[in-house]
Amino acid sequence: QSARRSPDASYPMVDYAVDTVMLLQQIAADIGVRLPLEAISADDERLSANTHHPPHADSKAQQALPCAIVGHSMGAMVATLVAAWVPHWISALILLDALAILTVADDAMVSHMHAGLKARLAPQLPPMVYPQWSQLLRVRQRYTPDLNTTDLHLLALRGSTKTDTGWYWHVAPKVRAPSIHRFSTGQVRHLLASVRCPVKAW
Repeated sequence: QSARRSPDASYPMVDYAVDTVMLLQQIAADIGVRLPLEAISADDERLSANTHHPPHADSKAQQALPCAIVGHSMGAMVATLVAAWVPHWISALILLDALAILTVADDAMVSHMHAGLKARLAPQLPPMVYPQWSQLLRVRQRYTPDLNTTDLHLLALRGSTKTDTGWYWHVAPKVRAPSIHRFSTGQVRHLLASVRCPVKAW
């Protein structure tokens, strides 16, 4: 279980996706491979083959580094953004306990941002405690109603802790708070259409 962020911090999904891109670039650099943000086009390949001074003489430096990227929960949204931004890097997208990228209607953008602002400025409250295991399980089931009973119990056990007073979720309360920025439905459709690799979701 990782530590929570400080009370004045938030959980910015887009920034996490940028961090992931930077991490992949660093991993590639460590093994001597360059990851260009732009995919090398067929025209670039033909130009390199027909010139005595190719623009990218070191083939390894221009080699793509396809990788499978795994995202869990909010990380599934982060992984989807990365796969849409740099599809030529990603060979497979694996989404566990996945959340779809949340959207907001155009005419609700300001009210949603206001709600996100209030949540950002609100004091961090202690986690809600559920006296009975069945109560916590029902809350978890609302988010993933299609899960079978075994998987539902496993996920609930993984994400919760039992105390003398009952059960509570590990997740920081601010993770569940509304984000200040959300994409529109059209923007999410465009993002998903940009993902080129096979996708497997559980």
